[in-house]
This record gives sequence, structure tokens and C-alpha cells, in this order.
Amino acid sequence: MEKQTKVGRLVDDAKEYVDLRIDSFKLQMVESLSTLFSKGIGFVLMILLVALGLIMFTVALTLLLAQLIGSVIWALVIMGTLLCLVAVLIYLRRDAMFGNSMVAMFSNMFFPTDQNSDTNATK
Repeated sequence: MEKQTKVGRLVDDAKEYVDLRIDSFKLQMVESLSTLFSKGIGFVLMILLVALGLIMFTVALTLLLAQLIGSVIWALVIMGTLLCLVAVLIYLRRDAMFGNSMVAMFSNMFFPTDQNSDTNATK
């Protein structure tokens, strides 16, 4: 009879442990997703402000170029060509600029590393 009580207690403890692990996983996902969304919103706002600044700078540079060469149309063509070249350069370097940093950010967010734990790889 005492064995059944110990086995029953062991089964209850195992169920409680599994429930706690599930709750821990859920809390980690909530934390990771909230961090992801907050960083995403901040990133979008930053991109919008930088884009607005670049638009203003481009318009000012185009107007200056139009005054120097005497033609607004040719100034717009030159600036459009420069912007297309910049876009092509960014496209060619997109993996190095965005891909690796995103992987690192997401892996750190969803799989945090414990600085205090020793692994076989570090020995």
C-alpha cells in the first residue's frame, strides 16, 4: 500500500513537472515574441524616419544639382540613376547586410545562451 502511495506521488510529481515545463516554454515564447514585436516596431519607425530624411536630402541635392547644371530634368535623371545604382548595390550585398544579422538576432531571441554553463565545446 505504501508503494502505491509513493508511485502515485511520483506520477503526480512527474505530471506537475511536465506542466511546469510547458508553462516555462509558454512564458519563454511570450517573452521572445514580445521582444520580437517591440524590436520590429522600433525598426519600422527607424526605417521610416531614415527614409524621410533621405528623401529630404535627395530633394535638396537634386535642386542643388539643377541649379548647377541649369536643368531640373537632367538633375532628376542623374539622381534617379544614382539611386538605382545604390539600390543595385544594396541588392547585391543583401545577404551580408541583412541575412546573417537576422539569423543571429532570432537565434539569440528564441534560444538564449546561458553564460554560466560549461559545454563540451568550450573545454
